[in-house]
Amino acid sequence: MLSIRPFAIEGLDCLENSLLTIIKWKYNEFEQGFVDSFYFSYKQECGKRMGESLSVPTDNVINNFKKYYGFSIENIDFDKSNPEKVIRNEIEAGNPVMISMDTFFCHWYENYKKSHSVHVFIITGKVERGWSLIDTMPLRFNIQISDEDLKSGIRWIRKVRWGKRTEAFPSIFEVISKVLERKCQRNELQQMEM
Repeated sequence: MLSIRPFAIEGLDCLENSLLTIIKWKYNEFEQGFVDSFYFSYKQECGKRMGESLSVPTDNVINNFKKYYGFSIENIDFDKSNPEKVIRNEIEAGNPVMISMDTFFCHWYENYKKSHSVHVFIITGKVERGWSLIDTMPLRFNIQISDEDLKSGIRWIRKVRWGKRTEAFPSIFEVISKVLERKCQRNELQQMEM
């Protein structure tokens, strides 16, 4: 059983928070993933009910994870009737496994057996009649899901891979310079209402 504690940053989704949780577990930090995340996009109107929004493009954060931590995720092809085999292989190798599930099959959710939505979890180990997992939204750990519910609700499986860092962490001066240069080139600062 992997001893991973869930971690989340408000405003990020379950996939992003799962990635952060795994990075933090491995390196006891995650901040370099956001080293140039001033690269936000601003929308004055992003829907009738939402109003204004700031968001950090996920691709930038994932690319930073690759550069600065050597971290990557890969989809795993699996037999829908037997996802346990590939999950067990990864867990036994000491690697956390990210899964996407239909929460219709997640007994700890209000919509269990009522309605469908998709959510991302991290599997941390095998238990007697199923699997132990953690949830980053809201923060929950030591959740157990049966083999039957896992088979019924699983959408995808992603494995974590660790490689070499391809770049050194930039200095704060490099980050600010790069961000301001990009913002000026795109006229983003002028578009924002301060």
